[in-house]
Amino acid sequence: TQTAVSLWQLPCCRRLTREWLSQPLLRALAACVLSDKALVDYVQQEWLLLNAMKCAAETAKGCAEAIGAAHFVSSFHEVCEAWKQQLEDADAFRPVQCLSSMNRYMGRLNKIAGSADLQHNTDSCSALAQLCAALLPCFHLRCWLGAAVTEETVEELGANSQSTKWLKSIASPMFTAVAREVGLLLEACIQRAESGGTAPNALRTLLAGTYTASLQDEIEVLRQHTLVEAVPEEHRCKSFFCFARTVPPRVLIVAGSDSGGGAGIQADIKSCTMLGAFSTTAITALTAQNSVGVKAIFPVPIDFVQQQMRSVLDDFGTDVVKTGMLATAEIVGAVAAALRADASPAEQWRRILVVDPVMVSTSGHVLLERDAIESVKSKLFPLASIVTPNLPEAQLLLGCGNITTVEAMESVAKDLAAMGPKWVLVKGGHMSQAREEGSTVADDAVITDVLCNGQSGEFLRFTSPRIQTSHTHGTGCSLASSIAALLAAGHTVPEAVHLARDYVGGAIVASAHLKLGSGPQGPMNHSWKLVEW
Repeated sequence: TQTAVSLWQLPCCRRLTREWLSQPLLRALAACVLSDKALVDYVQQEWLLLNAMKCAAETAKGCAEAIGAAHFVSSFHEVCEAWKQQLEDADAFRPVQCLSSMNRYMGRLNKIAGSADLQHNTDSCSALAQLCAALLPCFHLRCWLGAAVTEETVEELGANSQSTKWLKSIASPMFTAVAREVGLLLEACIQRAESGGTAPNALRTLLAGTYTASLQDEIEVLRQHTLVEAVPEEHRCKSFFCFARTVPPRVLIVAGSDSGGGAGIQADIKSCTMLGAFSTTAITALTAQNSVGVKAIFPVPIDFVQQQMRSVLDDFGTDVVKTGMLATAEIVGAVAAALRADASPAEQWRRILVVDPVMVSTSGHVLLERDAIESVKSKLFPLASIVTPNLPEAQLLLGCGNITTVEAMESVAKDLAAMGPKWVLVKGGHMSQAREEGSTVADDAVITDVLCNGQSGEFLRFTSPRIQTSHTHGTGCSLASSIAALLAAGHTVPEAVHLARDYVGGAIVASAHLKLGSGPQGPMNHSWKLVEW
């Protein structure tokens, strides 16, 4: 279902899924060295969890029946009984001490199920949706793992081993059917809650937190298992990554091309690659430029920009969309329309948008027509997860004068956040050198960037030494794309900004003495972590 898939595909959830797969018990299972005893000990903990889920579902029975999902509870009974039968067949059904991590997991489920809304209000669809979000990771993880099992895996594990029985049970039609039913119930709850006036994005954000917490609980339960055999040296890197197809962090870059290779799409792809993301592109404009400046610009026809975006999104999908040079108001509108039209409401909520409002090149060439500035503010900012203007861009967006203090940067960031983006990063690399007594001022030695949380109004300041070099072409593009790549990998916005600044800062340091280009602003060494030029 749309919401269940969107939760599963959240970058932070995919990162946790990979972490779950890499835990010692599953690595040993993949290497075919996990003993039946160790597996049964783990399955007993799972049975405790499923039993807790059955009780939680029983509590929610009235609410489920109210929206036509009475079979929801009976399905849980069937799954729990099947798992109990598996333990009995293995002569392993006995009282077991609940791990502290599992106890916390079940305690959280019981807290959600025990809420007054769920117990006494049969129309509390928001509370039931939260319970579904807490239940889903258990089924998503196991169905995914079960679907990845091949005949070769079964043959290597042994047809009668407990590992094979467990893997087959989670791949069974009954187990996958329950996972689907929970997803359908979640979707029905959301639709009912939204029709009753609940804000859809606020509810999905709450559900994402619940879903993520259950994933973390799943990892902690695996971590606490100590009865895991050592994985032989030759299998130390083997895990179910070999069997399960995993989706890498994905970034769709919608921006212009820089023939000089230092900025634009070229810098975006390099940055995303270095930070572990798969890049796709939709080129908005072609430029003829080098280290001296921009010689010419050729905007790409609007319908072809949209066709590029559709081709990518229909096949690869994406976690983050990053926009750079958009050139004209028509292209801005086309990009915004494509982002709105492409996906379901759940997918639109999940997807992250990084807007780098590229307006003027360092050499002074206009890269965004003046009438397009209003389009960026009105059409892209309300969709944006984060916008990343430098000081000249912030001044153009707000129509204000020179920004000369960090306090003024914070005020500007707050004003930009009022236009709709969830976060605003105002970059201080162009800070005027004017000093005012009693205020914090960036001087020649330090660069300060300001990050504003558009919802809470809180600020974070990031500082770093100023590097004296002319090789800073493309720093803005590179920083925004680095943030996009890190967000696609599941980092929070503050974490992504911090790590992106470190990466771009390292590139500037590594490029301080490059001999590339004869103009006033040369390119950076994006591959500084791999090669030294």
